[in-house]
Parts: sequence; structure tokens; C-alpha cells
Amino acid sequence: MYAFSGLLYMVGLKNLQEIWFEDGTAPDSFRATMSIKRFATLLGALKFDDLDTRKTRKKVDNLAPIRNIFEEFVTKCSSYYQVGEYATID
Repeated sequence: MYAFSGLLYMVGLKNLQEIWFEDGTAPDSFRATMSIKRFATLLGALKFDDLDTRKTRKKVDNLAPIRNIFEEFVTKCSSYYQVGEYATID
């Protein structure tokens, strides 16, 4: 699950199929960690919210399906990293 979480974080908004290309354009770390089939299986199995209330919540919050886990992630990131005096935004 750590490997899956790491890959999910690295994928960002990229097309999943492109990440596992074997033509030299995709990072080798994805294929070396797990197959795209395994990744898709894990991704499909993860559920973070209540499907019964999602439609109602999504009317006011586009991140409704992942809001709770996203907020926890942001909190953890903030507690482990503090921007220093010489930080730049690129």
C-alpha cells in the first residue's frame, strides 16, 4: 500500500496509460513497482466516502468523494514541512 500511495502521489493528473508506456517516455519506477493492472485494481477497490450522500455533498463540494482523506493529507504535510525563509515558488 505504501508503494501504491507513492505511485498515486506521483501520477498526479497524468494519463494512467502513459505512465506505464514502455517506449522510454515514462518513468521506469512505475513499471518496476507494480503493473498497471494491479494499480487499477487497487485504485478501484479504494473507497473514501459514503456513496449514499455523495451527490448531496458534491453539489457544494467538488472534492466530496475524497474530502476527508484530502484534509488529513494536507494536515500531515503541514505538520511535517514548514516553508523556510528562502523558499521560492516556481
